[in-house]
Amino acid sequence: MTPAFFLRTLARESRGSRGRLAFFVACLSVGVAAVVSVAGISASLDDGIRGEARQLLAADLAIQGRRPIPPGLDLARAGLAGAGRTDLQETVTVVAAPPRAAGHPGRSQLVELKVVDGDYPFYGKLVIEPARPLRELLAPGTTVVAAELLARLGLRVGDALRIGGRPFRIAGIVTSEPDRISVSMTLGPRVFLNGEGFRRAGLGGPGSRITYRTLLKAPEGFPSPASTRSRNGCSRRSPIRPSTASRPTAMRNRRCAAASTGSSASSAWWRSSRSSWAASASPRACAPGSPAGWTRSPS
Repeated sequence: MTPAFFLRTLARESRGSRGRLAFFVACLSVGVAAVVSVAGISASLDDGIRGEARQLLAADLAIQGRRPIPPGLDLARAGLAGAGRTDLQETVTVVAAPPRAAGHPGRSQLVELKVVDGDYPFYGKLVIEPARPLRELLAPGTTVVAAELLARLGLRVGDALRIGGRPFRIAGIVTSEPDRISVSMTLGPRVFLNGEGFRRAGLGGPGSRITYRTLLKAPEGFPSPASTRSRNGCSRRSPIRPSTASRPTAMRNRRCAAASTGSSASSAWWRSSRSSWAASASPRACAPGSPAGWTRSPS
């Protein structure tokens, strides 16, 4: 069969269906263009998130769960100079302005409460007025709140705000948080307390729905758990749901965590972390067949 005969046969057979053939070619072209466009947008978005991951997490590693994270999960205790850990607690509660008159309670507002124990954030910028570190502004009797809360309750800096029925003096205004991506999906304005202030408010009793987060800062040159995952080919998901700045899904694997031995210091950290998890684990908390010491976060 010669090329000329093939072209003549193709032209003769497609004479009555050229419109459908053109429509098929157009649909195929649009489909290929859509796939290429989506792949390009996805790659650009992934690169952008990876580039800003530390600012979005405010740390190198963030671990979240419904139970307190054991204190043994600490890079500094493994002898890594420059490492840091900050424990956060997040919950939703109602705050109120002081009573305006006898028998007339003040305005109340649903807020998102964040309890900070340690330096926050490790990366990114927390914008506060006055421009002082959050750790200096927070005391057992003080709080830092969002500007919209003051507008809704008619308060100013220096006024009292009742949290858990206890009065707290407003010491500052927070206008921006590095790990709070969107304000449209929040339940209310932000309110900051430190650990002693949270215990004073009495909001951590039985029945409280508290989300625990631990932010870890690794020293310079610390081996990334993401590279360890790619080398070991791990793919089994961990129920602890940690996130890393270099690859957000890299640490979702128990075997990867156990195999992260990039250096002697990091190996010691993983061993101490596993031992700490084992001490706080219960038969219900551990996933079936999982290595001892890695607990399942209750759903």
